[in-house]
Amino acid sequence: MADLIYQNQVKEIKNTSHRLSRQNALKLLVHFEIKPKLAGHLDQFLQNINAHQLIVVNPQKQRLAQAVKPDFEILNNFQDFTHNALLEVALKEDRSVASSEHIKLNGQSFLAISAISPIHRSDRVKARSNAPNKRSDNSAIIGAVIVHYILNNNAQLSERIQDLLGVDAVIYQNGQAINYKTLQHTLSPPHIKPALYQQLISTPGNLEVAEIDFDGQLAEYQSVKNISGQAIAVLAISRSAAPYMQTILKAGLSMLGIMLFCIIGASVLGYWLAHSILGPLNHLLNGVKRITSGDLSYEISLDLKDEMGTLATAFNGMSRQLHELVETLEQRIEQATHKLQNALAHLAAIIDNMPDGLLVTDNRTLIIQVNPALSAMFPNYNNPESGSESLLEKECTQFNAEISELIHQSRLYPNKVHSAEIKLAGEHIGQAVATAIIQKDSLHEEAGTYIGSQYIGSVVLIRDITREKEIDQMMKNTIDTLTRVGAALSAERI
Repeated sequence: MADLIYQNQVKEIKNTSHRLSRQNALKLLVHFEIKPKLAGHLDQFLQNINAHQLIVVNPQKQRLAQAVKPDFEILNNFQDFTHNALLEVALKEDRSVASSEHIKLNGQSFLAISAISPIHRSDRVKARSNAPNKRSDNSAIIGAVIVHYILNNNAQLSERIQDLLGVDAVIYQNGQAINYKTLQHTLSPPHIKPALYQQLISTPGNLEVAEIDFDGQLAEYQSVKNISGQAIAVLAISRSAAPYMQTILKAGLSMLGIMLFCIIGASVLGYWLAHSILGPLNHLLNGVKRITSGDLSYEISLDLKDEMGTLATAFNGMSRQLHELVETLEQRIEQATHKLQNALAHLAAIIDNMPDGLLVTDNRTLIIQVNPALSAMFPNYNNPESGSESLLEKECTQFNAEISELIHQSRLYPNKVHSAEIKLAGEHIGQAVATAIIQKDSLHEEAGTYIGSQYIGSVVLIRDITREKEIDQMMKNTIDTLTRVGAALSAERI
């Protein structure tokens, strides 16, 4: 709303310049460049309008005459309009324009609402085409009228905003207040923080800032721009924050009272709850610690009918079930262990009393099991009495090359049975049979994933067939002898 009031003031100055530019008397005085009468005309017109300076320039932007109100005599000093952007737009586009403007004179800076309207040749001059004409320029524009409404030390605009909106209005230029009425909530001149002013000058749009304290204010700031869109000042409206702070203080005191009441009530309620809940809860916690320590026969005794009592009853039931389950598991484990031990003892007795030699390797071809029969077939190994080397955890290649080859074949072809004759100690001959040990439905040891069947080792059975070999040789020799005898007898008969 304050910006609308400011823009309305700009529009009023624009209308003033437009109305003055359309006066025939002014057009004739400008056309014939009658400067003394033109200055008097401007001075008379200035007395009846709400402005501080009137200037008339020719199309070459040279000042022809001006009028200034007594309070702003400094504006009589020379003003260069050669590079005035507002005048450029008015003459180039042939229309009235108005905007905020920054004026510098003799080291002083002024903020003004400026309006410029082009002055066209009078219709009377156009009709008298044969009349003497001092001007060689036949353009329709013969000059321009400039109206300045100075905002420095001028509280009219601030008072209007205050009367209409009921808020304090201030205009800041170069970080200093130049247009304000004594603020309602303080006798000191208004001020703006330098950082905030720079932010407003360099940032487009509006920025709202609120100071929430007893000496602060609720303020809204908006930059004031010239015809080029450059921010040259700041328009601020504000209201004292004290009434709002009073409301906040009252609300805070009320909230504090409510909070104190709630704290006291919560303390009393908390003490009662702690007394009625923490006691049974600690008793229940002690029971939990007893049970977690391994005493599953312990039961929690709480003579309560509420949720704590229900929890204790449920906990005691769970404890009894766990106790029964543990006892059952222990019995089953003991039975399974006993059966396993019997089975292992039976298997060990079978292995130890086998007439054939037994050798078992793992998947790395290391020997992990041998029986006494195999130790007897190879007396240089696994004989503690003679101090021989143990076969356990020994590589098969270091024990016997023929057996190692059989194990290698069983590993390559796990679904086949591999056999070969090998040499035993004491020039004995053994028949070795090897097969792979396959574990079905196995899991990976580290990842725990299913990998199916896998090779875990080999088992080799060795039988001493030296006696069978000797018997076979004896029978072969007997057959050969009988064959020769029969042949000889047949020859004698013939």
